[in-house]
Amino acid sequence: TDGNEYSEPMEFNVNVHNVNDIPNINNISYPESINEDEENFEIFLTPIDIDNDDVLVSVYNFNTDLVPNENININPANAVSNTDRIITLDPLENKYGDFTILVSISDGNSPEINVEVPISILPINDPPQVVNPGLITFEEDSDTYIILQAYDVENDSIIYNYEYDNSN
Repeated sequence: TDGNEYSEPMEFNVNVHNVNDIPNINNISYPESINEDEENFEIFLTPIDIDNDDVLVSVYNFNTDLVPNENININPANAVSNTDRIITLDPLENKYGDFTILVSISDGNSPEINVEVPISILPINDPPQVVNPGLITFEEDSDTYIILQAYDVENDSIIYNYEYDNSN
């Protein structure tokens, strides 16, 4: 307008180019810790991509002595935006400790987004295991020696107790 209420309409084209937006994690939850030999460590997350691209979830594991890479499962690893995911870590038997993994998301068009997840596996005392001595045979009214063997995963001291049944 020229200020005197006169205006001249004009048509023109505007091109808007899409710029890829970086995906993010809408929510992520996991336990503070788990007990050794009792359960798996599960991480729940929902990656979001405003462009509706498929989002790939991956894990960078820094302690394969506690959780080998083959004991990590991502379900589903690659899916559309806003799909709930579960990452399951299955620690090795009789292993415990603290470490960190990186959960990474990517839409393939922008840099990965990484979130550190602390993992804490608490030690649980395992009972000692006795080695079966097999069948022991000896003469009535005689003495014999029986060698007992046992082991403890945590290397705790082992105390042996026995019961004797003299009814026969």
